[in-house]
Order: sequence, then C-alpha cells, then structure tokens
Amino acid sequence: QAALPHLLKSRGNIVNIASSAALIGEAYLVPYASTKAALVHMTKSMAMELIHDDVRVNAICPGAIETRIMDGQQLPEGINFDLISRFSPLRAASSPEEIADFILYVSSSAAKSLHGAALSIDGGITAG
Repeated sequence: QAALPHLLKSRGNIVNIASSAALIGEAYLVPYASTKAALVHMTKSMAMELIHDDVRVNAICPGAIETRIMDGQQLPEGINFDLISRFSPLRAASSPEEIADFILYVSSSAAKSLHGAALSIDGGITAG
C-alpha cells in the first residue's frame, strides 16, 4: 500500500514469489502450500483492483531451486514416499540466477501484457 503511489507514478509492477506448491496439492506441506496459494490469489485480486491502472501484478511459481534451504532438512519419520514422489523434480533444480532472470523478464516491458498471471518455472512439476 505504501509503495502504490510510487508504482502508479512510475508505471511499475509487482512480482510476487509463490511456489509450484501453490498450484498443486503436496503431501506434508499443508501450511506452506496454503500460504503460497493465498499469495497467488492475492496476486490475482490485486491485478483486478489495478486493472485500469498502469501497474502490473504477477506471481511466479518456482519449483526446486539450488539453494541451501534443504541443507540439514530431515524428512518426518514414517513418511510415505509414494505421496511425495510425484512432486520430486525429474529435471534439475533451477539456479537462483535462472529464477532472477525470469523475474527480470516478467517485470520488464517485454512482458507488458502479463497481468494477473501465476507463472510456473518448475521443470514441469505442475505440467500434469
């Protein structure tokens, strides 16, 4: 809200970072997936509120990213691997630079028609 006057004046845009978990159900990730799904719907609602203004609002939904966030993470005892195997990436995780490049594209004038989108960059996890 505080940035909106500047965004309107500069014809800026908002790129929210959600997750592929926002678009599909994932076992053992209920709180995470729920908050990311809420972020996607917040993006769409904001896009509708700003539909007549020169501010674009989009979300990107990355899958696995090569970061240290998973270092030291342990899976819960008794986990059902059949429930999580569907969401294990079959392709290599994205690099942080690849995600940054995608954000730059979405926020650039080359993507001026993108508004209210939730864009996957997840190696196909949400493809089917």
